[in-house]
Amino acid sequence: MIDYAFLTVTDYDFFPGTLATISSIREFQPDAKVIIVESEKSPLSLVQRECLHRSQNVSLMPSSLFAIEGRHMSAYELKAYAACDLCEQFDVLIGIDSDCILCSSIIPEIEKCYNTGAFMGGKDGGLHIHSDGITSQTSEKYISTSLYLVKNNDKNRQTLKKWAKCCNQAVFSKRGSYPGHIDQIILNAVLFVEDNSQRVSLLENRLWSQHWTYWDSVIDYQDGEFINLSFKSQKQRSFHSWGNKKFWQKEHRNKILSINPSQLAPYVWFLAMFWFGPCRRWDIDPVEYIPQNNRHLIEDLLLFLPQIMTVYPSARNEWDQLPDKIISNRLVSCRCITERSHVESLSK
Repeated sequence: MIDYAFLTVTDYDFFPGTLATISSIREFQPDAKVIIVESEKSPLSLVQRECLHRSQNVSLMPSSLFAIEGRHMSAYELKAYAACDLCEQFDVLIGIDSDCILCSSIIPEIEKCYNTGAFMGGKDGGLHIHSDGITSQTSEKYISTSLYLVKNNDKNRQTLKKWAKCCNQAVFSKRGSYPGHIDQIILNAVLFVEDNSQRVSLLENRLWSQHWTYWDSVIDYQDGEFINLSFKSQKQRSFHSWGNKKFWQKEHRNKILSINPSQLAPYVWFLAMFWFGPCRRWDIDPVEYIPQNNRHLIEDLLLFLPQIMTVYPSARNEWDQLPDKIISNRLVSCRCITERSHVESLSK
């Protein structure tokens, strides 16, 4: 049996995404180990930590555990540090961003990664990459780090160590000369320098990382699966709200309701995982763990409840079994937030 673990980085503002991400992992890989690294520059609240601590097979680690002397601690670097330090504990490590949610099992890809020893991830554009000794090269085997898999072997561990070192000495960290505005470019540069990216195995971007395609993808829900009608009607594997307008931000919801109704399905799935997924916490008032700017999610629970029940049928039984007191509290919270938002909009 392959011993694998998912790894993600979070902070206070990313918590809504993290909760949905972890729920989506446990939905399709219920026995998977999950490691959440908390950036202490913007720490989670006590209630947010409580929500995550109660989740099965989930470990919450402070970023200070990876603060080896000389390391600059920030979000991009932290992804590389954690992968470098934790990879040797598992057969396969899966890095997943907290704005990415699974919508199917990825066991076949985990098995392929283990059997081939490849770095696997969604194909991003064939971008120019830079690294030590390289001025500019173009690589078509360029993977996204929003959702990637790596096998634990000697060669890959060395790559992860180099990735961590270069991120710590990068232009974006203002500590060195390694170009690249995000961790992803540096990892691809390291892979290119080491063996011309021969260990890279690409997954279909439109079904996985969705870089540059999220808002152009028309997704339908058919026979218990999400289908990408914009790409050969193939089964969607994950949803990724890359860039700005994250799933949990009001701008994302508003864009769907105003000009992008074809992207409703991913948002409904996010809401399903956030409210009804395996990490649900009905015993805690959501006002206590949802950041203030994201409390429209309470309103959206009721607004999109029929659609949520369609894509996640177990939500119906869950909702029907909730005590009336809990439901009424949610309705009160929803009304208060809606009224407050209306007052604020009038005052502008």
